Amino acid sequence: MSIFERIKGGIRPIQLEQKALETKSGSMVEVSRQMENIGSAFEQFKEKHSRELAELKRGRPDPLTAEQVDRINKSISDIERTMEQEILTLKRSTVLSRMADGGEYKSREAMDYEAAFAKYLRKGGNAAELDLERIGETVPELKALSVGSDPAGGFTVLPQIEQTMVELSLLISPIRQVASVTQIGNSALKIPVNMRGATAGWVGETTTRPETTASSFKEIEIPVNEIYCMPAATQSMLDDSFLNVEQWIANEAAMIFAQMEGQAFVTGTGMTKPRGFLTETVVADASWAWQKIGYYPSGASGAFDATLTFNPIIDIIYGLRGIYRANAVWLANRRTIAAARKLKDSQGHYLWQPAVAAGQPATLGGHAVYDTEDMPDMAADSYSMLFGDMKQFYRIVDRIGIRTLRDPYTSKPYVLFYTTKRVGGAVHNFEAAKLLKFATS
Repeated sequence: MSIFERIKGGIRPIQLEQKALETKSGSMVEVSRQMENIGSAFEQFKEKHSRELAELKRGRPDPLTAEQVDRINKSISDIERTMEQEILTLKRSTVLSRMADGGEYKSREAMDYEAAFAKYLRKGGNAAELDLERIGETVPELKALSVGSDPAGGFTVLPQIEQTMVELSLLISPIRQVASVTQIGNSALKIPVNMRGATAGWVGETTTRPETTASSFKEIEIPVNEIYCMPAATQSMLDDSFLNVEQWIANEAAMIFAQMEGQAFVTGTGMTKPRGFLTETVVADASWAWQKIGYYPSGASGAFDATLTFNPIIDIIYGLRGIYRANAVWLANRRTIAAARKLKDSQGHYLWQPAVAAGQPATLGGHAVYDTEDMPDMAADSYSMLFGDMKQFYRIVDRIGIRTLRDPYTSKPYVLFYTTKRVGGAVHNFEAAKLLKFATS
């Protein structure tokens, strides 16, 4: 199977590759140490927070205790961030080393294109461009990545570079990790959605069967829009034979793309970018209808209601239909997660629990929590937490074929690599997720 066929067939979710991580024992030791630190800090947090609640109940709050609770809570978030970065570094090195190793069968034409592409990235020039154009016309898997004429110019990157960029973006972006991702070969994805309007009825053996209402379908179209970045390098850097230029571009572009995409998947307007789920119409869940997202209130303006404790969390979990609840996750930023860490159930157990294994997320009410920095901070009437089955709720669409244009003129003495990809995104199942509104109603 060619590299292009693997891309066209879909990128499998990246798992923590234990064999690869075992070769980096020092880093894994650090990850294990950080996990122990989180567990220890959370025990201290529970002790201090319980003391704070007891002091409030007696009507004699101690500012020192409250300060200790906040300090420990922040330290847990800081340790989590450090551990996540350590794991991301390990995973990224695994992906990049796999790209460097190659090992896939390639045709003679594809190998020629790879050599010509490397020459173009390092040296540029008309001769290198002509070679790429000539050889690219003979490589079927590269021709399939083209989408008409590109007014900005540039050349299709190698399939292994594109796959690496997709995998790195998957590691970096929490939305890509949990949402549904589809690769297409045209400018838009059209999905027929069953709006679940079918009815049925009971009848006797010989009674007439009145006609029932059929399911209604709605077609959702998710267009792809162009996103670009321009990583820069000096010519002396490119002349360094030890630098893997293709790997460097893949790493730099994936980081920028993942950050910009992540923001668009949450708050994008749908104009020249994906449509984020927070730009959809939001209504109280009792008034939910298709093409709207239902919400539950937190019980307090800009905060969790201390008197309701865990009620809003339970309400939203069981407000979601059972077919979605099993695979549902939480999306919230780090500051909102820190506030949710203080919530308890009716038996006094904390709803937030630290991860039990490296590479696994913490949980809230038994469901995974993904730190999503593009979710808004808690404020009056903010929608700062989402709970749902993201694979059913949100669809990301990637147009296969990433292009790059070498530009040594615009920012001398730097060489810019104008890199473009096409991506779209939109909600495609409005009943698969709910929002938590930080308000009284």
